[in-house]
Amino acid sequence: MPSSPVPSLLLTSYCTLSTSPTTSLSCFSSFKSELPLLRSGSHGYVDDSSSDTAKGYHTFGGMSQYNSEREGIIFSRGSLPSSSSPLFRSRCLELRRSAISLSHTILNSISTHLKLPENYFESSFGDLEYNCQWHIKRYNDKEGVVLPMHTDPSLISILMHDFEEGGGCDGLEVLVEEEGGKGKVWREVEGGGWGKCNVLVGSVMERITGGYFKASRHRVRRRSSSSGSPPRERVVATFFIRPSEKAVLRLPPSPLLEGKKVKEMEFGAWLRRTARNYERHKARAVEKVIKKEEKAKGVVKPASSSSEKSQKTKKNKKKNFSPLPPSVPNTPKIDSPVYSPCGSACQIIGDEITGQEKYLGGDCGSDGRIYAIPGCARQVLRIDCETGVTDLIGPVFEGDFKWLRSVKAVDGDGNEAIYGLPCHADSVLKIVPATGEVKTFGDLGGQMWKYHGGNLAEGRIWCIPQKAKRVLVINPQDDSISYVGGPFEGECKWYGGLPGKADGCIYGMPQCSHGVLKINPKIATVDIIGSFPEGGHKWHGGLVDANGDILAIPANADSCLKVCPSTGEIKVFGEGKVRTGKHRDDGKYKFLGGVLGVDGNVYFIPSDSDRVVQVNPKTEEVREVGPSLENEIYVENKWQNGFSAEDGSIYAVPLKGANVLCIRPHKLTESGEPEVSVIGGPYLGLNKWEGGVVGPDGACYCMPLGHRRVLRISPPGGVVLKATTGNTVGKRGEIVADMAVLRSSNHTTKYSKARKNDKGPVGEPLPPAALEQATFAYPHGLRSTITKMLKAGVGDIFEGDFEVLEDITLQGRGLMKKDKGKSQKTLTALVAADEEFLATFDAFVDEAIIPYLKRKLGGHENTLKFYVQRPPTVRIQPGPSSKSVRPHCDAEYGHQPGEVNFWLPLTDPKATSTTLWVETEVEGGEYKALECGVGEVAAFWGTKLRHYVPCNESGRSRVSIDFRVGVEGHFDPEWSMKGTVDDHNRRVVEM
Repeated sequence: MPSSPVPSLLLTSYCTLSTSPTTSLSCFSSFKSELPLLRSGSHGYVDDSSSDTAKGYHTFGGMSQYNSEREGIIFSRGSLPSSSSPLFRSRCLELRRSAISLSHTILNSISTHLKLPENYFESSFGDLEYNCQWHIKRYNDKEGVVLPMHTDPSLISILMHDFEEGGGCDGLEVLVEEEGGKGKVWREVEGGGWGKCNVLVGSVMERITGGYFKASRHRVRRRSSSSGSPPRERVVATFFIRPSEKAVLRLPPSPLLEGKKVKEMEFGAWLRRTARNYERHKARAVEKVIKKEEKAKGVVKPASSSSEKSQKTKKNKKKNFSPLPPSVPNTPKIDSPVYSPCGSACQIIGDEITGQEKYLGGDCGSDGRIYAIPGCARQVLRIDCETGVTDLIGPVFEGDFKWLRSVKAVDGDGNEAIYGLPCHADSVLKIVPATGEVKTFGDLGGQMWKYHGGNLAEGRIWCIPQKAKRVLVINPQDDSISYVGGPFEGECKWYGGLPGKADGCIYGMPQCSHGVLKINPKIATVDIIGSFPEGGHKWHGGLVDANGDILAIPANADSCLKVCPSTGEIKVFGEGKVRTGKHRDDGKYKFLGGVLGVDGNVYFIPSDSDRVVQVNPKTEEVREVGPSLENEIYVENKWQNGFSAEDGSIYAVPLKGANVLCIRPHKLTESGEPEVSVIGGPYLGLNKWEGGVVGPDGACYCMPLGHRRVLRISPPGGVVLKATTGNTVGKRGEIVADMAVLRSSNHTTKYSKARKNDKGPVGEPLPPAALEQATFAYPHGLRSTITKMLKAGVGDIFEGDFEVLEDITLQGRGLMKKDKGKSQKTLTALVAADEEFLATFDAFVDEAIIPYLKRKLGGHENTLKFYVQRPPTVRIQPGPSSKSVRPHCDAEYGHQPGEVNFWLPLTDPKATSTTLWVETEVEGGEYKALECGVGEVAAFWGTKLRHYVPCNESGRSRVSIDFRVGVEGHFDPEWSMKGTVDDHNRRVVEM
């Protein structure tokens, strides 16, 4: 590029540059050869396709009104066409590389003009190649305006045309200022064809520069040739060079942009807002056209009364069940993984979905994607295991607890379908992944709690009655329903439908029924076998062991139930070997799920029980294994279901549990028991996930019940999805930071000889007992209070909302030295102004800290004054980062020997694998990690004992508060070390 493109971009908002003619010609030739294959393949978009993340072929008029006169193929997020032609793929890759290389040159020219650092745009807005969306489009031969005026949602756009160099741009027109300032006129762009490219300024560049660069308003207007023949074939490749979704659109630090103001906003949010504005504008334009046509035809509509308008509005709201899909949906939202010591990784993925009891199970479709069955959710949730994208598909279904679990079967068209089993719904749900069809069929009436579980046998699905009186039979060949057996009276009769491998029958485990339900699909008979007391919610489903026998899961029962299809035997064993947790005295809700391990043993997943139970099906030995779980954050209904993953581990789905339960049958401890631990999290809140599916990638996907997003568990060595949310990440995969921690205090020190020679205050040394390191629990809700307080910082300090402190994301570059001051002052002001938090903190100090110190001081009979640092310091350490807090003692910062430090972690150390390390003795040089968790406080002598915090290598944030308390007679409230700035305020407490 011999000269800078900037002058032309400033003057006209576009320019023409030279490029390789061979590269573009080769790609266009392959594209035209590939078109017949694309048209005949299954690459077409459905109506609710995501234009922002779309990839593949679309027909004329597909996806958007902008495509009414063109067809083509589109690529997003670094994707290439899924084509049978390797040649086409390689030529697309070559063309993309050429365009990306050119974009670097152009953007660096703009950086140079604006006096910005080299590569400013990529370092500020993310990987240009990954975030680039591009397409190759072929236009029809229609004359006139075939692409209306618009601007591109990009920094810059690069266009390449398919014809010989020098042939113009075949209808590409740009709106420019007429000479003399008389107005704006359309100018046809010249200099297109092979070996040339046209560069347009995008609306993102206009926004971030405050209008210094103007976005190119352009259109395509086709004209017939001079001989009167139709316009020639027009094929164009367009590259939209865009920021990442989480990149913040802000004014660059350029001296040429001084005085300009730009409202900061994430690119993804701006893009969605732009799309909504476009939809509203389009709707108004359509309405105007309709009114104009009606007026031309003489159609006169009577005026509606206010009551009629009100009724019409209510009717439309009721009828319009299906919400319009967003034109520009979110890019994949994938949180950073939380790794466990064994190498497994937990990630939260997908868009947020509000509501409770949303999904109750799911299945993996023939297309490799997972489909979640709507309980109280209004649509089917689809999860793309390859990309982490989640979307809602199909019509809207109203009602609660509509379907519960699912069964797969081949339908009459030869497609594998997923059938949702009716709970409250009056019909069967059918999902066909191959076609995208979602529908219902059958009329089952309005009874609630109809069926719970089912199975496929003899080409039909047999559903287990919960409150229903008969077995429901679904015939996938013609989507018909029928009933067999019964009537069976009662509620909560059976749970689950387990296959008898030896006899081909299906068995329902007795919850409140007096016996096991046995369905013989071959002759369509239903029997109840065995004899047990009615009621009691005895067993909660079951599983098939390695011998083909069925073991029922003891919920309220005190023993295991075994059904042997090969012999017809039914027996109970292990009486008294299964126990509920210490927090209960009624013996209920012990286990609500179980998994067959790779060692042939069965493992019961604890709900309210404190221990995992291992059952040896051959010997019928029942024993508790692993540590007690009685001290988990939540002890009731902890886990319900589980998976056996490719690595041999069992992962249990957290219902109320704060972590994933991991059982490793193939890894034994010294005592010969399998390893049992909790990983991931902590995930706070109740009823988070229930049910799940192992995807084709080997990862376990947990369906969102009360949680808003999907939980993904990747076994060791498995695929971990690339995080797209979290803190601002640089090229090395770390957050962009000069320091490790953001703190809420302006207290600092300046070097001076006076400071160096300051001998400190004069006071009596604290007794040794007061200086001992200790950890103790406290009852105050500081975590919830500080979470509420920090939520007020969203938009100023933090990016996006968060449910738990571990998911806090600092905005932009809050840990860079040049930006630290602003973020630190904002956080400091936020803490100092929150009266609710300070009141909770004061109560905590008065009721827990001061009595502790008084005891350590030997129980002074006289009243003592305690000088409490107020507000405390809030510290936030995001990750992943290689930055750490160096070893130091607080005397370096003007703190006195008559003070004791108190440190409270507000996030689980397991979530970030980092905590505070403290010297074991003064100047000893040996450090030990504080064993202190959420709900506990650690006391230590930080004035003299050096302490540090290692780097946070996780993708989550560590949050803590700390403060110091001075003791009367040992602490001088009037002394301040020379060189200190903004000393901490103190609240005096007397006791």
